Amino acid sequence: MELNQSQRIAIVQSQQDWTAIFNESMSAAVNSPYAPLIQAKLAEGGIESLSNEELVRFQLQQTAMAARLDMLYLQYQEGFLSEETYESTFKGAVRLYAPLWKQIDTYYELRRESFRDEVERILQEQP
Repeated sequence: MELNQSQRIAIVQSQQDWTAIFNESMSAAVNSPYAPLIQAKLAEGGIESLSNEELVRFQLQQTAMAARLDMLYLQYQEGFLSEETYESTFKGAVRLYAPLWKQIDTYYELRRESFRDEVERILQEQP
C-alpha cells in the first residue's frame, strides 16, 4: 500500500512529536537532582534499594513513560508511525521498561487494553 503525501507528512510529524516529547522527558530527568541517583540505586540494588520517596518518584516517571508508549502504539495502530520506528523505538522501550512496571505500581492497568496486550505479546517474544 503506497502512502499519499499527506499520510507521509502525518507519519513524519508523529515521529517528530514523539522525539520532542521523549527528548524533553530525558532532559528533565538528566537535569533532575533525583533521576541519576535513582537510576544508580536501581542499577546497584534494584527496586528494593529505593527509599519510599525515590520509589514514588520512579513510579511517576514510569507512569508517564507508559502513557507515552501507549500513545506511540496508538499512532502505530492508526498508521501514523513507521514499521521501522515501531520495531526499534517502541519495542525496545517496552522491553526495557515493561518488566519494571510489573514490579512497581505504574497504573499500568489504566492503559488501553490493546496496549497492554501488545506489551505482553512483545515480552513473550525472543529479543
